[in-house]
Amino acid sequence: MEIDQNITYDYAEYIFYDLNADKFQTCSQISAMGFSQTFLPTLYSIVFIVGFIGNGLVLCVLVKCYKTSTMSDVCLFNLALSDLLFLISLPFWAHYAAVSKWTFGTFMCHAVTALYTLGFYGSIFFMIIMTLDHYIVIVHPNCSIFIKHRSVRASIAVALFMWALSLGASLPTIIFSQATNETNGWTCRVEYPGETAWRQFSYIEMNLLGLIIPLSVMVFCYSRIIPILMHMKSRKRHKAVKLILVLVIIFFLFWTPYNIVIFLMFLHHLGYMNTCQWEQDLNMAMQWVETIAFSHCCLNPIIYAFVGQKFRNSILNIFKEWVSVCFGQCSTNNTQDYSDYEEIKLWQYRPSNNNVTELRRVFVPTLYSIVFIVGLIGNGLVLCVLLKYRKTSNMSDVCLFNLALSDLLYLISLPFWAHYTAVSKWIFWSFMCNTLSALYMLGFYGSIFFMILMTIERYTVIVHAHRFLFLKHRSVRASIVLILLIWTLSLGASLPNIIFSQVKDGLNGQTCSVTYPKETAWASFSYMELIFLGWIIPLSVMVFCYSRIIPILMDMKSQKKHKAVRLLLVLVIVFFLFWTPYNIVIFMKFLRQFGYMASCQWEENLNMAMQWVETIALSHCCINPIIYAFVGQKFRNLFLKILKEWFPLCFVRCITVDSGFSKRMDTVYSCSSIMPSTRKESRVIA
Repeated sequence: MEIDQNITYDYAEYIFYDLNADKFQTCSQISAMGFSQTFLPTLYSIVFIVGFIGNGLVLCVLVKCYKTSTMSDVCLFNLALSDLLFLISLPFWAHYAAVSKWTFGTFMCHAVTALYTLGFYGSIFFMIIMTLDHYIVIVHPNCSIFIKHRSVRASIAVALFMWALSLGASLPTIIFSQATNETNGWTCRVEYPGETAWRQFSYIEMNLLGLIIPLSVMVFCYSRIIPILMHMKSRKRHKAVKLILVLVIIFFLFWTPYNIVIFLMFLHHLGYMNTCQWEQDLNMAMQWVETIAFSHCCLNPIIYAFVGQKFRNSILNIFKEWVSVCFGQCSTNNTQDYSDYEEIKLWQYRPSNNNVTELRRVFVPTLYSIVFIVGLIGNGLVLCVLLKYRKTSNMSDVCLFNLALSDLLYLISLPFWAHYTAVSKWIFWSFMCNTLSALYMLGFYGSIFFMILMTIERYTVIVHAHRFLFLKHRSVRASIVLILLIWTLSLGASLPNIIFSQVKDGLNGQTCSVTYPKETAWASFSYMELIFLGWIIPLSVMVFCYSRIIPILMDMKSQKKHKAVRLLLVLVIVFFLFWTPYNIVIFMKFLRQFGYMASCQWEENLNMAMQWVETIALSHCCINPIIYAFVGQKFRNLFLKILKEWFPLCFVRCITVDSGFSKRMDTVYSCSSIMPSTRKESRVIA
């Protein structure tokens, strides 16, 4: 089959390159360099300012109110100190990325590297100690051998030991870092001796000490703590469990992408994935995941300190002193309640009569809030870009716009459902029950249908590119007709849920639920509708279309064809992983309508499973902006233009990249955030 070689495509990377890519530069790092010079100074500055304010306040409060310091105080103090050490290094790396030269001398190269790595490992280690401290206090409250560790002297000894471990983990990077005079100026990077395993060791060290060990400790300790909290009578137990979930989820979300890229770089240095395309992809990916990981230090003061009521009161007292409104001494109470669950009386047990209800009240509001915030930001940015540059819109743009709009409709309903789940009462009036059900279902089906339409559109453009008949559908008028048809189908699929949604008076207050007429097949129909329209049909369309597209892409000469194929596989795999568990549970609930698996145990297990798989499915709307929009070079360029318009003073002018750059890209502290393949890989690894 012949393909029109003049066609260029749009969003997915394979939709966006010229099929005659003979002039593609091997291993060019210009795009990564341009990103580091433009974005990194701005991003690092934001992280530095926010993190410095937050961690600085924590230190001020703890120093001011030090009289009754406990193990929690000592750990929190050192956690904030670690983050500050780390943050102090960021302005230097930001300047280095902006000008592509190290201008601070050899001594400062070692000093800044030491601050960076000490702060990095110190922050991780003190989070581990705080987790272990929480575990001991909750799980072993009466064991004197454990309680002894909380004395001030023992706390200081533990803190010193943690700093010693941090220094030991940082030494290789500090020792091997050096300033080198190269053709284009001085660089600061880590240079390990040739023919040694130091580089591989640094990668493994980062993965083990930076993710695997701390995440394992958190999962183990908090999995033991949560059951104890759930059996307590204290009303704060739900808040405590939500805090625990936030701690683990945030750590996982912020550090896992970074460590995955680090591991891929480790494999790259061993000879796997050693193509130029992989090198480019890893260098660009490192820019994003590293910045995300860095920003974790901005959240530590919030999730470890400001969450405590006494800590907030202490800050208020300090502010009152500073502004001379009122004067008072800091509370002599200790700050042991930084994790609110420490206030719970551990001997007050009350077995739960409904584990599913308890789980919903604790987990669902937290998870829905995270999905809402992340999804709102991602899909909101997509709408901003498309509205700003709507003059050049095509079929892909229109589909992408409506996909983001569908996700936003769906996301708008989540805060209401989160509140409903948390308080177990519907307080938003009767018409809001129908309205929110409409938003939820319209967004749900709209998102699915527009993903199907985008898949078919790509299939038409690539597989039938030479047929004018198929290209007609890409006109603006035809696009509008298709969009209206999709929204009509979404409304039709949503109508049963919207119509039968109603508010009822229950024993504990009003409820909002879908109540189908008895002795009808509406309930069974709704289950089958969800399975067919929400999973079987879209997955079948994706598998068929992409199985026809991939062979055509593989026959092209473009060097980007492998990247395009990977993107297609990601689209299918992500959809399958996010939606399959949910539809399996839906199908099992459908079988219960006919008397199968009718025991109470099955009902409880299915209801429990639904809490997890539903949240996983909901979070797919957070991924859509990435895999359908931001993955495209054109879209990223448009997004960059908007950022430059919004924040003109925050962007520095990119410097012309010469041929010497590609050599420096593999260094750890080179001018890109890649900061030479990037900071942590960069400075900790390079």
